[in-house]
Amino acid sequence: TELTRFAIIGGSNQLRLHLQHVFIENALLNQVECVVLTVTPGLKGLAIPNSQKPNAVFQLNGEAHGFATKFFSPNSFYADLSFIDPEFFCRVLKIPVHLTPLFTAAFTDVHSLDDLKKNIEITDKKKFAATSIDQAIRVLYLIEQAYPHLFDDSQANLFTKTLSEKTQASALILDLSALSPQAKALVNHSIATQLSRHVSSSKKENPQMFLVMEEKTSPELAAMLSKLSRKLGVVINSE
Repeated sequence: TELTRFAIIGGSNQLRLHLQHVFIENALLNQVECVVLTVTPGLKGLAIPNSQKPNAVFQLNGEAHGFATKFFSPNSFYADLSFIDPEFFCRVLKIPVHLTPLFTAAFTDVHSLDDLKKNIEITDKKKFAATSIDQAIRVLYLIEQAYPHLFDDSQANLFTKTLSEKTQASALILDLSALSPQAKALVNHSIATQLSRHVSSSKKENPQMFLVMEEKTSPELAAMLSKLSRKLGVVINSE
């Protein structure tokens, strides 16, 4: 199919989330994997077979079944800086404007805050003042205190490990409900870019995976999503 971008609009938020649930079920029935960035507990029932027997009502044969699902708490994934645009990072975390060029220049081969700190520490002092470098390191310290595990790639990244090992279509559900708006924005950006790169090498033209985002999508995030590989389908919740 050529349809790879879907926005569910109108109605109540509960109805829009229900339609996303139906979309996920149909994708899984067609052997297309889904990654869901969730902020509600509504998808916990995805793995549980419907208790209502359909054959008694519709005279159908067969048994209800649940879908293969795996849930990830915030300590099972992180915002990988290699998948985040440096200018977006600076805007979301409100990096002082005079330090933005320094942060942007240091975003080379980085995955975590430690990587970024090392790059800033070895920055050419002919290009950036020593005081700016000291200020940038201080800002990184404050970010680390505010988001102690958000960028911590030293922990086992269970989501990435699971993603690389998947052999059957399933729903991988990441729980973002406890994250701050800034943390959610960075995780959304990181996961979306990671998935786009993950599927881009496939020789198939149809979507190889769908990214489903429960929370209302900002215009900036929607614009970023529109630029991703068309092999990654996207379903967003929009009023």
